[in-house]
Amino acid sequence: MRYLAPFVLICVPFVEAQESRRTSREFDANGNPVSASGVTVNESRQGGRFTRTEWMPTLNGGIAPRAKVEERVVRQDGSSKTIERVVQAYDQDGNPVPPQKMVIEERKNSDGSTTVSTSTYRADLNGNLSIAERATTSSAAAGNKTSSTTQIERRSADGTLQV
Repeated sequence: MRYLAPFVLICVPFVEAQESRRTSREFDANGNPVSASGVTVNESRQGGRFTRTEWMPTLNGGIAPRAKVEERVVRQDGSSKTIERVVQAYDQDGNPVPPQKMVIEERKNSDGSTTVSTSTYRADLNGNLSIAERATTSSAAAGNKTSSTTQIERRSADGTLQV
């Protein structure tokens, strides 16, 4: 038993990181697999971080990334949680396009209701992030029914957010 405790302490950091790989394929009318549109997905979760990368075959037989999503918990306490999600999309050749960043704030209010606010930021060609959309959802439970209200604000031509 004395020798088991150090072994467990050494192995715990290696067990926490999880990675999975999944490939999806399509089939033609005859039931034969079509590999040209197969998408490979790599997912990993370590601590408060989650990463998902999708790969797709290119026309010249190579493999290029299609999208990469990185999610991390920025802050978490008893009544609120803030998550930052960065979505990096790629074109058909695997070149990155401007990223999109979402900040998700979940709050549990004192009356038992919950409020989820999602702010979406989009980058221009120079990489500068500016807010593009804000969605706020309020949910309240009364008995066995739950009522939710969602308000979406989008950026107008003058740069302000409007419902």
